[in-house]
Amino acid sequence: YLRIRYGNKIGMIACGIYILLAQSLGAIALFAASVGVAYVFQVEILWSTLALGLTGTVYTALGGLRGVVWTDTIQGIIILALPIVMMGM
Repeated sequence: YLRIRYGNKIGMIACGIYILLAQSLGAIALFAASVGVAYVFQVEILWSTLALGLTGTVYTALGGLRGVVWTDTIQGIIILALPIVMMGM
């Protein structure tokens, strides 16, 4: 839409900003998860980051986007159902 309305230059700038922000968010999420894994398993953050990144890449490559969507759906159901189960205990 931006390219059509404001021209190719603005569209390319917006695309670059989006890529930068999306990659930054992914890197922050990966680092945050690897800090937790490194703490629990008493390994260096470098190794936990590499392990999590490689696992996510292989999982997405083998399962495709469909596999990722199914996993996210199941995790979402669990996250929503768990408080209800815990309140019943």
